[in-house]
Amino acid sequence: MIMKKVLSFILGIIIILLLAFIVVINLPQASIKNKAADYSIDANELFSAYSVNEAKANSTYNGKVIEVSGKLIDISEDEQGAPVLLLDSGDDFGGILCTLDNKPKNLPSIGQKIKVKGQCNGILMDVVLNKCHIITK
Repeated sequence: MIMKKVLSFILGIIIILLLAFIVVINLPQASIKNKAADYSIDANELFSAYSVNEAKANSTYNGKVIEVSGKLIDISEDEQGAPVLLLDSGDDFGGILCTLDNKPKNLPSIGQKIKVKGQCNGILMDVVLNKCHIITK
């Protein structure tokens, strides 16, 4: 009798934890569209900051909402089908990689100067911005 109560209690706890987990993973991600930018910078300056001193640039920009201006040099899609814009950094080996939060009706043209706002996630070969929105075309 006591064993049944203990098993029922444990099963109840497991069900509650499972439901809480499902709710948490299905919460909408916070959009940065209406957040104020912590920094506004040119693509060349941002890439240069990471090239010169990655640790310092990470402490300044990583996790922050930043606006980046630059010339669009490529448009592609990531594995989930989200548009990815590559801004020219003035460097032959890297640029600013901006993954858009949602697909706009009209993407800018290659060669066009644009401004995007996104969350900086550091540098791989390119400086990576996620959850991006196009501010100006």
